Amino acid sequence: MTRILILLLALAIGFTAPPAEAQTRTRIEVWSQIGPGPENSRTRAMTEVLDSFRRKHPDIDVNITTMAWDQLSPTLLRAARANQAPDVAMLLSANMPTHIAARTLMTLDPHLNRLAAADRADIVSLSSARNRAGETFGVPFEIRVSGFAYRHDLVTAGGRDVPRSLDELANVMGTLATGDTVGLGMGWNPAQSINSSVWFLSVLLGENVRVLNEDGTAGFATPAAARVVQWVLDQTRREGAYPMGVAMGGLEAAQQLFIAGKVLFLPTATARLDFIRDRSQLGANVRMMPYLTFTPDRPAPAMITSWNLVMPRGTRNAQAAWRFIEHWISRDVQVEQARIAAYIPVRTSALSDPLFQRPESDAIRWAVEHAAAHPMQFEFPENIDLLYDVWARMFGQVLNGRMTPAEGLERAAADYNQAIRRAPGAPR
Repeated sequence: MTRILILLLALAIGFTAPPAEAQTRTRIEVWSQIGPGPENSRTRAMTEVLDSFRRKHPDIDVNITTMAWDQLSPTLLRAARANQAPDVAMLLSANMPTHIAARTLMTLDPHLNRLAAADRADIVSLSSARNRAGETFGVPFEIRVSGFAYRHDLVTAGGRDVPRSLDELANVMGTLATGDTVGLGMGWNPAQSINSSVWFLSVLLGENVRVLNEDGTAGFATPAAARVVQWVLDQTRREGAYPMGVAMGGLEAAQQLFIAGKVLFLPTATARLDFIRDRSQLGANVRMMPYLTFTPDRPAPAMITSWNLVMPRGTRNAQAAWRFIEHWISRDVQVEQARIAAYIPVRTSALSDPLFQRPESDAIRWAVEHAAAHPMQFEFPENIDLLYDVWARMFGQVLNGRMTPAEGLERAAADYNQAIRRAPGAPR
C-alpha cells in the first residue's frame, strides 16, 4: 500500500502543471510617440500606464516601439499594406480619416459594444475617429485644446491686460518685446508648422472664412483671410515683435525659445503646457489663452484634437490589445495621467475628481470651459496635412516679400486644388 501511495505521489509530481511564469505569455506590440522613462512628465505618465497595466495583467507583455510623432501615420500606412502592423498604435486625430479611408484599421465597435451603456457614454469621442456609417476606429487616451501659451507674469508686470483681439495682441507684443524677448513664437517651416497652421485654421473659422467648399476645393482665398495673413506680415515689421528668424523656423525651435524665456506668446496645445512649465521652471507664470479674432471677446473656435489608440488590421492579439486600450482609457488611469502630465481626461466622470479643482489643474479647466463655449465646427479632410503644407509655403512666400497676402492665398488655393485632383481616386 505504501509503495502504491509513493507511486501515485510520484506520478502526481511528474504531471504537475508548470509554474505560471513558465506558461506561454501573450506579447503585444505598441507603436508610440512616447516611451517610458523619468525624463519628463509625459514619459513618467507613460511609465505609470505600463506599470499599472502589468500589475493588472501580468500575463501580457507590452513592447513599446517609439518613433517621431509625425512618422507614426505614414509608417503605419506602409506597415499595414505589408501586413507588418503592430497590435496597437497611436494616431493623431487629424490622421484618422486617412487611415479609415485606407482601411488600415479594425473597428473597435465589437469591443466597445460589450461595455455597459453608461461606460460607453462616459468616453469622449471625436468625429474624426468614425466613418460615415458611424463605426468607431479609435478611442482617445488624451485630448488637447489649442491656444496660446503666454507669459502671464510679463504681460501683467508690463501693466497690460491679457489681449482679447488680434489688434490688442499686436499692441501687447509691440510694447513688451525687447532685444532679448520676442513677441510671437510662430514658425512656418513646412516640416514643422502644424501649430502655426492650426492657429491659422482657427482664426479663419473665427473670421467666418469658408476654408473648404462643399466639393472639397479651397475656399480660403478671400479678403477676410488676406487680412489675417496681412496681420502676420505686419508683426514681422514691428521692432522685435516677430523676427524673420522665428517666423521661418519650426515649432521645436519656437518652443525652445519660449522655454528659455525669450518668447511672450506661443501657439501650442494643452498637452504641451506641463512640459513647458517643467522645463522652463516658470510654473504658473505660463498660462493658456484662446486664439483671437479681430473682434474683442470673440475668440476663435477651440481646436480640439486627440491622440487615439487604434488596432491596425492584421492585429495578431486583438483581445490582449483591447485590454491594453481599455486599461489606458479607464477612469483611474485617466486621473493619474492628468495628475502626472496634466492631460485632459477622456472620461467625463474623471472631471469630478478633486484633482481638477486644484490650482495646478488651471489649464485643464480652461480647456474644458473654452471648448464647451466655443467648439470648432469643421469637417477635416483626409488630406489635412496637404492643406497645412500649402499654407506654410504660402506664408514663406508672403513673409519673404515674394507675394502679397492675396496673391499668396490665390496661389495656395490653386496648389491645393491641383494636388487633390491628382490624389488617387480623384476625378480626372
